[in-house]
Amino acid sequence: APAPGEPAAQPTPEPTPQPTTPPPTPDLEAPQAAPALDLEEELSNAMAALSRLLGRTREEGSCTEDDDAVLACAARVATWGCDELAQELEGAMTGGLGGNGGPAWARSYAAAMGGRVVDCYAEEAGHPLTAEQAADIATYEGILAGAMGSMGAACLLNEERFAECTSGIALMSCDTLAAQISSDASLTASDFVASCEGFLDCGF
Repeated sequence: APAPGEPAAQPTPEPTPQPTTPPPTPDLEAPQAAPALDLEEELSNAMAALSRLLGRTREEGSCTEDDDAVLACAARVATWGCDELAQELEGAMTGGLGGNGGPAWARSYAAAMGGRVVDCYAEEAGHPLTAEQAADIATYEGILAGAMGSMGAACLLNEERFAECTSGIALMSCDTLAAQISSDASLTASDFVASCEGFLDCGF
């Protein structure tokens, strides 16, 4: 108790709570919207690829032999059910591309391109191809050889000049190769023809 004449002790005031400041909210960028697909362009690209796969050599002849062969193949595909179509596509896309894929020189060009793809893959991935990937490359080689063979079907081959040009494929950078194989096979073949002047004599 306080002594007589002394003021009573005042209670210690409670500290005033300080307002808490919320942590700053990080600036979050709104996610960018996915680019709109041009459905007509996507469908056109897909059908161009499928036509090369489905137009492969049949037992009774090539689907691109003449107009009648084209119509016969188209009529045959039109009769397929969805399951049969899926099986045909799966077979075509995993190496089941029948036919010889063009003349021997065109196949040698395609094999050189395919071999460079294998080398670049092994270099970048650090391991060899799977069996499925190898089958896909075999399919690509068949398409590429067919495209090259079609271009040179009516031309004379200069074998020495052709050998010089194909030997350069092994020296192609992987970046250049990637750009080439991402395009249509016929464009890849025509680029080679343009870069190797004189290996085909087409009479003009």
